[in-house]
Amino acid sequence: MKETRHGLEVLSTSSEDMHSPMAGLGFGLPLARLYARHFGGDLDIVSVYGHGADVYLRLDKNGEVLEKLTF
Repeated sequence: MKETRHGLEVLSTSSEDMHSPMAGLGFGLPLARLYARHFGGDLDIVSVYGHGADVYLRLDKNGEVLEKLTF
């Protein structure tokens, strides 16, 4: 039987316990940016020296924009 973790218990899961082929490979933020841009938004990461990083996600609230093309 598969064990289900809830809440903050998920954060303590080691990479050996994860069963996703992409887990831990660094695809998370690039994929999130791709999805955000597809829906007319963007994802920005701002590094704050000595404190960490802030991540800002902007999405089109109307849902009318399908893809923002940038060249």
